[in-house]
Amino acid sequence: MADVDMQHLLLLVICLGPLAVCAQKLVMNPPEPTIRVTRPFGLSCHVTGVPWNHDVKVEWLDPDGEVIDSYDRRLYDSPYMVIFMESWRDDVKETGNYTCRATIGGKTLEKSTWIYFSDVPAVGIYPIDSNNSVSRIQGTGKLALTCKATGLSASDTKIEWLDTNNKTIGHALKPGRIYTKQFPLRTLLQFDDVKIEDRGQYTCRVINRGKTTLKYVHLNVYGVVVRPPPNSLKLMRNTGLALHCHVTETSGGRDVTVEWLSSKDVSPYDPKNAHRIFAQETSLGSTLYIDDLLDEGGKPHTCRVRIDGNTVERDIYLPLYDTPESVIVPAQDSMRRMKDATASMYCKTKGLSDEELQDAKFEWLDKNDNIIGPYIRNDPRHDRVYTLTLPDASRLQLDQLTSGDQGTYTCRCTVGGNIMINAIQLIIYGKPDTPTNLQAATVDSRSIIITWDKGFNGSYKQRFNIEYRQPDGQWITHPPMPREDHALLLKLDGLKPATMYDIRLNAANKYGSSNYTSVSVTTLTGEDLM
Repeated sequence: MADVDMQHLLLLVICLGPLAVCAQKLVMNPPEPTIRVTRPFGLSCHVTGVPWNHDVKVEWLDPDGEVIDSYDRRLYDSPYMVIFMESWRDDVKETGNYTCRATIGGKTLEKSTWIYFSDVPAVGIYPIDSNNSVSRIQGTGKLALTCKATGLSASDTKIEWLDTNNKTIGHALKPGRIYTKQFPLRTLLQFDDVKIEDRGQYTCRVINRGKTTLKYVHLNVYGVVVRPPPNSLKLMRNTGLALHCHVTETSGGRDVTVEWLSSKDVSPYDPKNAHRIFAQETSLGSTLYIDDLLDEGGKPHTCRVRIDGNTVERDIYLPLYDTPESVIVPAQDSMRRMKDATASMYCKTKGLSDEELQDAKFEWLDKNDNIIGPYIRNDPRHDRVYTLTLPDASRLQLDQLTSGDQGTYTCRCTVGGNIMINAIQLIIYGKPDTPTNLQAATVDSRSIIITWDKGFNGSYKQRFNIEYRQPDGQWITHPPMPREDHALLLKLDGLKPATMYDIRLNAANKYGSSNYTSVSVTTLTGEDLM
């Protein structure tokens, strides 16, 4: 290692010393400025006088002044040099000026040579395969085909491209997805975003001094189709799905591979193991089976297609929906509210798309199935119980609750011809309502039998308190308190004949008691019974 460092140090001293024996320069081989050759032919270029670890960039420029890219079949790399090899098809030649350009630490060196291929004039199309065809997959981007004439005079030569209907394809100044660009003895056919409808035979027509030469290339464009189209699916959670990914065109495709990628491992079906996601090969395609659809954290399922060296991937996102249904918030079967309080509830939906939600119509129905309208001030029906329309729901509002508000309220949502309903029971609790229709059913000289109608019990079992007295006397409480499920009648015994009695009655439960209802009754005299 020490010997290598010493050699490097000695080289730097020599190259940077006063003799400068290692001056940097470009060397071409062969060195002639003009070369007339036949193919195959090699032309090399390398830089001298550069330390072994110095940064050097060497590149070739073709006769059009364009850099020959690394993927070009004419280009080969080796340390400190780039070798241009004329190794195209036999019917393609390139006469012109080639420039070797080297960049060394910000300094640029160039050297050119004119290469003249003395073969007979010819026309060629590239890039193409041995079958004069090109394969692409729709969605893989741009494609450029070049038709080039060599051994001809540029001033006497016209090169144009014809489409699949033998019509001339316009140049880049005209709007369009397919167009041409013209250079001396070369015309470029450009496809922006190759599509299936572009497939077919294209013709390069070269006219030189009245003579026409035609060259053909067949463009194979394959489409990758996923069915059913994911954007047309309405997928429910915990259901199953099969996605078919296949290639539309089969002609010309010699090596076709279709596979599925997912956030979960995708494996072939195995009857011995349980799979939620698995794939099955089909003719020129593959089917992805998914059981029990779940959210994948925003990650897609991907169909990857390889055709003759071309690769394209289709990302499939599966938005999942809940089963469409109407819902009531709060989400419960019943709601309990105290008398004189307020109650609010919302009618909404889930599982609808944004477009469907915009068309949804929400309505509330009362316990008698009447539609509850919006708020109307000073309206005895709509200023206490009313609805409010919201962008995604309808609110039912009940103020100063009474026992009469208890019952079942129905939410109805209509989307197109689909009707979804849900219901909630409103339970009112509190002190019972005052009994009604208190009256004397039977009267004699010593007793009175009273009857009454019970009112709302406040959502709890109620009992009835009965008191009686003579006018201006003390109230006497009847000892037993009848239950609401007993017969609603009571006999008051031990009364005086021909005496008026005030009788009052109220209801009570665990929340308190109602107001009294009363009646005055006069017992009969003894003679009245004779």
